[in-house]
Amino acid sequence: RLTWAHIAGDRVRLEASNVHLEATVAAGAATVRARSDNVTLALPGGSLGPWGVDVERSPGVSRVRVTLDATAPGAATLRVDGDDTRATRAELAIKRSPLARLGLPPALFGLHGKDLELEALLHYEAAAGARADLTASGALHALDLGLPRPLDVSWKAAASGDPAQGLALSRSRLAAGPLEGSLTGVVQARDGGVRADLAWTAGPVPCAAFEPAAAEGDALDLAYQLRKLADAAGLARLAGEIRAQGALTFDSRDPSASRVRLLPTSTCQVALFAR
Repeated sequence: RLTWAHIAGDRVRLEASNVHLEATVAAGAATVRARSDNVTLALPGGSLGPWGVDVERSPGVSRVRVTLDATAPGAATLRVDGDDTRATRAELAIKRSPLARLGLPPALFGLHGKDLELEALLHYEAAAGARADLTASGALHALDLGLPRPLDVSWKAAASGDPAQGLALSRSRLAAGPLEGSLTGVVQARDGGVRADLAWTAGPVPCAAFEPAAAEGDALDLAYQLRKLADAAGLARLAGEIRAQGALTFDSRDPSASRVRLLPTSTCQVALFAR
């Protein structure tokens, strides 16, 4: 059993059980490999995992592979390669999976939703000199934002720059249901963790795009019948538009301190006898 305090900042602790350790020496150089199928990260407000982790290190070379979903080993993986001083390459691949099965408790990130699922791809590459490039895409499905129905949130982002100073986003977009707009900000590696400060501007989108759909097959429901009648006759429609601004602050050293702010601006109103 292994416990490693302050692994990423002062408030993060790694705990691993069933740890296997191998060490070999050849030509005066040592190669060390450690693996565990039960690794958790203890954070303020909760913990991440358990995950399977395999670490290998030799002079000038390091490799870390993390299996997020023990029930499907190839469905959600993270691999990080590096040298003696920094990470030089990272690959994250997550097929659509429930957050809880990935060892990512939604409440720890301030997320709400009955059937939250995540899919994601990420590629990070350190180039020559003080420069790195990052691309990311993915979606969070069935997110509850307090609207009439849950939304799917999807993103596609690219960033580049000096990791120490921050990678600036460019050509990046985020969509929350029908609301889609530009994503800007900086992702920065610092003190053993990663911090992101992002902003989002979206819209306008017609208010009708947010109307909850009437449940099909509910023929005995009076409200359903009246809605179908009004739709057919063109008696009413939802007029106006919605815009939104948002912000995200995330720090891997303390995900529980993450903040998501959404400020919608609405001019929605019901227009009667509309055609």
